[in-house]
Amino acid sequence: MKKYHIVNLQFETDVLFSEPQKLGLDAYTMIYPDKANIGEELISLNFVEYTKKAMEEMQMTPEEFLEYAKNVFFATGKNPDSIKKRAILGKEIQSQIINKTIPKPIMLETGIFKLNSGIYVVYGIESQEEMDKQEVERITLSVLNSLQEI
Repeated sequence: MKKYHIVNLQFETDVLFSEPQKLGLDAYTMIYPDKANIGEELISLNFVEYTKKAMEEMQMTPEEFLEYAKNVFFATGKNPDSIKKRAILGKEIQSQIINKTIPKPIMLETGIFKLNSGIYVVYGIESQEEMDKQEVERITLSVLNSLQEI
């Protein structure tokens, strides 16, 4: 198992991801396989932080921030194709499952959760169509179930 740190979180998984790469002011991605170039990865883990100050200044609710992140970081405004219940940091959240076709077939799982520090985090796990769905679920669970706030 390898331990990873990204934003104010850490997790463990047996999958070798790249080191976090900055996507924006408070947004980061990690890709698998770890040596792949961005755009050639099979899975990407994406985390975007929103501080209380950012939320106040943008006058958005957590749900609106999730929609904003979907558009800005995941290039979709689609409604979810389905909803999955996930436990993150001991709290149940509703994750959205969205099947995208542009620029290529990708399954996106995304949701938002709040840290004890008051920071909200939007996560997005994007997997390429050729990835085995059971393996994607195994990796997703290993990441989300081991998340800890640091």
